[in-house]
Amino acid sequence: MCAIADQTGGGGGGGGGGLMTMSVVIPTYNRLPILTKCLHALEAQQLEAAYEVVVVDDGSTDGTVDFLTRHAASFPHVRLLVQVRVREH
Repeated sequence: MCAIADQTGGGGGGGGGGLMTMSVVIPTYNRLPILTKCLHALEAQQLEAAYEVVVVDDGSTDGTVDFLTRHAASFPHVRLLVQVRVREH
């Protein structure tokens, strides 16, 4: 898991007191049970900073994409990116 922080607001002067926006990037492949635990834990956080959770699915076959699509309301901070896995012959 990789967290990337980006300073926003504050007029671009380098110390403007704007709010911090964080992006948590989670690459996943066939790890739905642990991903679900991780997403529930992130949603339970009490943060003052705005944040998003970017889940990058690498062609999972365990129902990850379907689960996240069906339960989108439970994970309002999640943005799902789906990478189609190309199988080699």
